[in-house]
Amino acid sequence: MRNIAKLAFGFILNLCRFILAFTLIFSGLVKANDPVGTTYKIQEYISPFVSLGDNVVVWFAGLLVLIEFLLGIGLLFGICKRMMSRAVFIFVLLMTLITVYVYVYNPISDCGCFGEALKLTNSQTLLKNIILLICASVVLVRPNWQTGFVSDHSSSLVLSYSALFISGVMMFCYLFLPVMDYSPFRIGSNLRETVSVPDSLRPVYDVKLHYKKGHDNIVIDLDDEEPDSTWEYVQTIRILKKSGKRPKVDNFFVTDSLSGEDLTDDIVYDDGYCFLLVSKDLGEANQNSVNQINSMAEYAQRNGYSFYCLTAGDSISSSRWAYETAAEYQICTSEENILKAMMHSNPGLILMHDGKIIKKWSTYNMPDATDQDKSIEELGWDKKGLQNAHRRKTLMMAALVLPLLCIFVIDRFARLMAYLRARRMKAKRSA
Repeated sequence: MRNIAKLAFGFILNLCRFILAFTLIFSGLVKANDPVGTTYKIQEYISPFVSLGDNVVVWFAGLLVLIEFLLGIGLLFGICKRMMSRAVFIFVLLMTLITVYVYVYNPISDCGCFGEALKLTNSQTLLKNIILLICASVVLVRPNWQTGFVSDHSSSLVLSYSALFISGVMMFCYLFLPVMDYSPFRIGSNLRETVSVPDSLRPVYDVKLHYKKGHDNIVIDLDDEEPDSTWEYVQTIRILKKSGKRPKVDNFFVTDSLSGEDLTDDIVYDDGYCFLLVSKDLGEANQNSVNQINSMAEYAQRNGYSFYCLTAGDSISSSRWAYETAAEYQICTSEENILKAMMHSNPGLILMHDGKIIKKWSTYNMPDATDQDKSIEELGWDKKGLQNAHRRKTLMMAALVLPLLCIFVIDRFARLMAYLRARRMKAKRSA
């Protein structure tokens, strides 16, 4: 009976360990995949308490991702079981305490635990962390009961490669945009479907106007003739008659920074090729790619493509950017949070066709249209965007799984050979 209980607890312990390991690995990987988005989320957390520079937050985010990912890898492979179990318990406990604060005071609506890949409400996040804390407590009871997958000789190699891999992913995605883009503005998404819904799917309201004069009140339909000036307007009453869909991204607008003209429909319903230079703030934008940007703007103008610059910065920053970079393209104003979601680089370039996003570049790999006479089809930009995105996802997952699998297989083979060698030696001594 005792052996059955021991086996059952051992099974539960290793199950809890794998739940913790895969959660930490997944969470670390999606954060590393989008380091800029991770820094935005960390700034949301700490902004009520302290104001830190962007560089400090970037380094802090990198350290957090590194710790989280290595804890998951260490737990998965059964490395330094006692120390790793304690470290995971402390880490999960701290995250749970932070989640309790977020749940009680609600400073943000989404914890950002899994980036854009999986959004949880604050209550769901608290429940998730409580479950993980229970799992961490179970593992902490008997850490040595974890099944190890590599020997002590290979454990340092596993951790070293994992640290190198996750650091490389963070650096690559910081410079060249996320490999796995889960945002509403990813390559392949349609801007029209993202920021609007068809009229037939929109909610329908019965709108009425409430007026009063003394103790008298009247409520009229929106299309009715308004009462005379002796009646005082009170409020507009909106009664939902038919529920409908809301756009994935609300409050998307684009206005010309000089004239104030609304250009939203011109961009969303452009049925040709359209370039969007996106910068959350041109006053903070990297100017190293200015020559490429101007080259692309000239290329677009020569070939009859639209080219807009979208920014949320003030007019002074926009004017300074236009003067310092000799920009001849149209600079427009949009909402900052939407621009942050559209592009995790400052600035970055988006190519759309018929409302569909087909290519994205960061400021560090901005194209230079030196051959101004070639069309977008001839350059291959109309097809390579989605192909390259799929290829980069495959390469990243292969770079994670294959080397670790090789280390595991080689380690198992070495242990098997050592075991067989020991048996042969024992047989010889017995003989």
